[in-house]
Amino acid sequence: MRENRGAVSTQSALAAAGSAQSHAPKKWAALGVLACGLALIVLDGTIVGVSMPAIIGALDLDLAGAQWVTSLYSVVFAALLLTAGKLGDAKGRRTLFLAGVALFVLGSVIAGLAGSAGVLIVARVVQGVGGAAILPSTLSSVNSLFQGDDRAAAFGVWGAVMAGAAAVGPLAGGLLTEYAGWRWIFWVNVPIGVLLFVLALKLVPNTKGRSDAGHDVAGFLLSAIGFGLLVFAIIQGPKMGWCSRRWRRALSSAGRWPGTSRRGSARAAPCCWAWAWRSSVFCS
Repeated sequence: MRENRGAVSTQSALAAAGSAQSHAPKKWAALGVLACGLALIVLDGTIVGVSMPAIIGALDLDLAGAQWVTSLYSVVFAALLLTAGKLGDAKGRRTLFLAGVALFVLGSVIAGLAGSAGVLIVARVVQGVGGAAILPSTLSSVNSLFQGDDRAAAFGVWGAVMAGAAAVGPLAGGLLTEYAGWRWIFWVNVPIGVLLFVLALKLVPNTKGRSDAGHDVAGFLLSAIGFGLLVFAIIQGPKMGWCSRRWRRALSSAGRWPGTSRRGSARAAPCCWAWAWRSSVFCS
């Protein structure tokens, strides 16, 4: 009887190993799709800067408008990153990735058609929301798809793609602006995004994480608002006056947002832990 159980156990293990082996090519293909999605959003963070002179001339942007176009993508991206990661754990990482790609493509279309500074700024916000959904979904998907040495190799690819895309962005922006026009730094995202959406549906499994700890919704919202106020104060400082009452009020409002971590520290899944703000490493 024990021998039979041992044989069944061995057969099960061999079947599991065979199944994992048969899915090996697919997981590496999934990594390729995820890496391309990561490259797309990282490129967009650095591709715009070199094209700003052409954009300023075409849309008659002032200094504050130009700063919003270049920085708002990163602001929205960073502010929503934690929330997006939690959402991916609850609803599925591929689902979040697909939603992020769709939003990113939508933002790129709006940016490519923009005829005014306001429309372009809105487009950058939409792109930032999409980017915030894509990045954590790629990272957590890689973590769940790979094990052991394969995981180390996959994370190496992930990190190399992020660094490489950031470096290639200014070069790509310069070439596209010079030979095709500044709008093409956004239009180029559309066919790539559509292709990634289709490939992700076929190749990327929809993994989930632990979602039973609850969500610090208030903490996420307050931190995003506070971070937005901080960047608003910095960008609008020259226009409002560095010593004006409005500027000091915006800055002081932004300075209160770390206090939301104390509110969240008592929750099961806080946005940020209070001890982090007492760490010199974290605050530096």
